[in-house]
Amino acid sequence: MKNIISTSRVLAAVSFGIALFAITDAVVAQQNEPASTAQRAQETQAPRIPGVPTYDSPYAQAIGLFGQNGAPIRAKGISSITHPAVGVYCITVTDNPTNNSAPIVTVEWGRSLGVALFAQFRDSKGDCGGSSAPRNVFNVRTYKGDSGGVGSSLQVPVLSNRVAFLFVLP
Repeated sequence: MKNIISTSRVLAAVSFGIALFAITDAVVAQQNEPASTAQRAQETQAPRIPGVPTYDSPYAQAIGLFGQNGAPIRAKGISSITHPAVGVYCITVTDNPTNNSAPIVTVEWGRSLGVALFAQFRDSKGDCGGSSAPRNVFNVRTYKGDSGGVGSSLQVPVLSNRVAFLFVLP
């Protein structure tokens, strides 16, 4: 009787191991499946800034990480960035944004220099052609607090090229 119980336990353990192995193989195969033809075509045909690595951000219309002086580091859905003046940037997204979307802009501290840094979206597009600018152009301004000298408590914001920023168009 003991041999029958031991044998059935061994068979149950082996069966469980084989089933677990089959399930694991199926999950690994599914994860390694190539992207669909439509998805691959969309990724390769989307206009972007040449030579800039892309973000994998499926829910953003556009996203870009820009270093000092607006140097593009990573981007998705952004075709160009211009820098018409100190701390002023005009970002062109590849498609017209849906529903008058407004971007979110924030400082990327690790690539910036200075204190009291901030970045802002300018809805009027005053630096990028104003009301005649296309819908897919966004105006961003970057600032740093200028203390006016060592030991001064006065922080006056001035436009700055030393501020790296993240731009996200949800």
